[in-house]
Amino acid sequence: MKLLASLAAMPLLLLAPIGADAAAPKEGRFPPLGDCRDDRGVDRCDPAQHRRVLALYGVQPIEAHLAAGDIVRRAFFVDGYGSDRVAISFVRAKGRDPALWVHVPSGKEQGRAPMQAPVPGPVWDDLIRRSAHFDRTLAPPKPGPDGEEEVLCIHSWVYTLEATELPDELAGQPGRVRRKTEDACDDGLAEAYALELARAAVPLLPACALIDPRQQRGLPGVLSACFLLTGDRLAAAEVLNRLNLIQAAENESDAARAEQVFGPEAQLDWQGSRSADRAQAAKLWLAKLAEGGGAQLFYDKVEGLSPDRVRFVGFLSRYAGEANGESVNQFASVEQIWTREGGDFFIERAIVGPWERER
Repeated sequence: MKLLASLAAMPLLLLAPIGADAAAPKEGRFPPLGDCRDDRGVDRCDPAQHRRVLALYGVQPIEAHLAAGDIVRRAFFVDGYGSDRVAISFVRAKGRDPALWVHVPSGKEQGRAPMQAPVPGPVWDDLIRRSAHFDRTLAPPKPGPDGEEEVLCIHSWVYTLEATELPDELAGQPGRVRRKTEDACDDGLAEAYALELARAAVPLLPACALIDPRQQRGLPGVLSACFLLTGDRLAAAEVLNRLNLIQAAENESDAARAEQVFGPEAQLDWQGSRSADRAQAAKLWLAKLAEGGGAQLFYDKVEGLSPDRVRFVGFLSRYAGEANGESVNQFASVEQIWTREGGDFFIERAIVGPWERER
C-alpha cells in the first residue's frame, strides 16, 4: 500500500498498487522506497538472506546456472506480510528446450515437488525481450504542484529478479548475472517484469489457469495455491474456487452464501451434531463456526478423485485464550466430499473432528 502526503497541504491518500496488501499498518513497519526490507524487516538484499531463500526453495544459485550455460529468467515473491510465497523460473538449459519451473518453500503445501511445463518458442522469445531493462532504476517522480511528496510503503510485496546473460564472443562480452530486488511501492521495472513472468507461467499450467486470481491476491497467489491441487487437478481447481464461498461465510447472516455450496441432501457431521439437507447443513456450519469467538478454515489438500468427485482436507483454527502468557489456538480437522451436480460442485458430506490443542 502506498501513502502519499503533500508537505504543503498534508492530504492523505491511500492507494493500492499491484502487489500491495490492503491492511492496517503496523507501527515500525514502514520501509522507505528503494529499501530491500520486507514487512517483517528482513533485508532481502542481504547475500546470507538470499542463500537462505535458495535453500528454502531448493534451487541453484543463479551463478551455477551461468556456469552451466543456462539462460534463466526467474523471480522470487515475498508477500505483504513478509512470507516467501513462490518462485518462478524460466530456464533454457544448455542443449535443452525452454522449461517453466514453479517452486514453493520446502515444508509448505506438504513439500510438494515443483511444477514443470514446456515453454513455447514465442513465449520464451517474448520473456527474453521484456527482460532487457528489469534491473534498471526509474527516475523518481517530479513533486506535485503543492510541493514535495513523501511516500511510505506499507504491507507491499517484495520481488527479487535474476537473469543470466551468456558470453557473447563476437561482441567481446563476458557472461554475467543481473539481479534486482524491489519493493512493490517503487512501481519499478523489476516488479513489472516479475508480474510478466507470472502472467506467462499461469496459462502453461492448465489446472492453475482455472483458479480465480481475484480469490488469490493475483497470479503469484494462483501459482502458490495451485500446489494444493492433487489427483484430477482440473476438477480440484473448480472446487478450490467454490471453497472460497464457504470460507468467506462467518456467521448465520451468511446463510444464503453458505447454502450455495451444500448439496440438496448434504450431510454434515460436526463433532456429533448432524444435518440432513442443504438448509440444515448451512445453518449448522455457521452456528458452530461462530462458537467460541469464531474459527477460520484453512486448506491442506484439494484432491480430484474423478472429473465429478473431489475430496477436500483442511482444518479449522480458533483462538482459545492464553496459557503461560502465550496465545493458545485450537484446531479441528475438516474433510469434505464434493460432487458435481448440474455443472457445479456441491458438498455431498462433511465431517469436522474434535477440537485439539495441537495440529
